[in-house]
Amino acid sequence: GSSVQIRLQALQQAFFDPGEFEFKYEQQRTLTAEEAFAARNGNCMSFTSLFVALARSVGLPTFLVTVKRQPDVEMEDGLVVVNRHVVAGYRSPNRIYTYDFYVSSTTPVVNRRIIDDLTASAIYHTNMGGLAIREGDLDGAIHNLEIATALAPDWAPAWVNLGVTYGRMEDDDAAFEALQKALEAEPGNSSALTNLSKLYREQGRNEE
Repeated sequence: GSSVQIRLQALQQAFFDPGEFEFKYEQQRTLTAEEAFAARNGNCMSFTSLFVALARSVGLPTFLVTVKRQPDVEMEDGLVVVNRHVVAGYRSPNRIYTYDFYVSSTTPVVNRRIIDDLTASAIYHTNMGGLAIREGDLDGAIHNLEIATALAPDWAPAWVNLGVTYGRMEDDDAAFEALQKALEAEPGNSSALTNLSKLYREQGRNEE
């Protein structure tokens, strides 16, 4: 109960205390827990993976939680690349506590979703795919995003980013298919709809 929460808060604080661990935020660095421990820096995925690994190593049952905030996307040459924020979570009998990279955040939360370890791995590969898109490494993007969609077929951001990658490769059929899969996984996904409409417009299919 409360003793677990106190220990988790102390672990979170240790990441920011000078002389303790001093973990530095770097938005573009998605690292595994092991890599993040060595580097002492990374983004929310890196921080959360390391936090969960350390907590579990001392018997504190934690998990990853995705947090949808506004905005959670960025434009990349007219196509939307998705970055979903993640935090660590602990379930007490009465509520779920979350432990964020930011000790406090004023950004409004739209919704939260507890995810299993397979989906957590898929998010890691989705982030790596998004980074590869930004760096122009389309083969690397396909490699990571195909792993992500295989691990968690209902994780829409992976399909969105895969659609972006195929769009960049001018493989419109594969791009449409990936974006449709994103909408099957998460009906009404605004990133998938934005990218679909751009592809339709480029093909002159304005009605659609």
